[in-house]
Amino acid sequence: MANFTVNGLDKLEVSIAQLAAITDGDLLSRVVLPAAEKLVTSMQEKAGSMMNVITGSLMGSVEILGQGSLGAGVFAQVGPNQGKHPGSGRGVRHRKAQGGGGHYQGTNAEIAFIHEYGSSRTPGVHWMETAVNEDEDAIHGIMESGFESLINEKF
Repeated sequence: MANFTVNGLDKLEVSIAQLAAITDGDLLSRVVLPAAEKLVTSMQEKAGSMMNVITGSLMGSVEILGQGSLGAGVFAQVGPNQGKHPGSGRGVRHRKAQGGGGHYQGTNAEIAFIHEYGSSRTPGVHWMETAVNEDEDAIHGIMESGFESLINEKF
């Protein structure tokens, strides 16, 4: 037998009709995007504090990648962009000695994935997961206060 639990509606004191009057644009701009901006800041700080930062490219690449409506809700996607990661400049003499000038450095998103989950040679740092877990309460608070101000303004 299946069952489900709904969290978050116990404090809600507005009708379904009033909720229907709230647009996706309202939710996105007042609730989701402020929380996403907090997550961007948290991820940038974790990238700087948990990893050996050489160029700062990965830290600077964390941004809101997308936003919009999806099905019955709204979303904001946060993470490193696909920009080319410049690399550290290390190993240049070795590559020149090997006769190869072209060394694939990867995109910021690929480098972020390797730092998060690890590779066959290095363990994962889990900097994105740590940022989300450590600031979960703050992000929920931002969303709750945004939703409450939206409700108070509308009704």
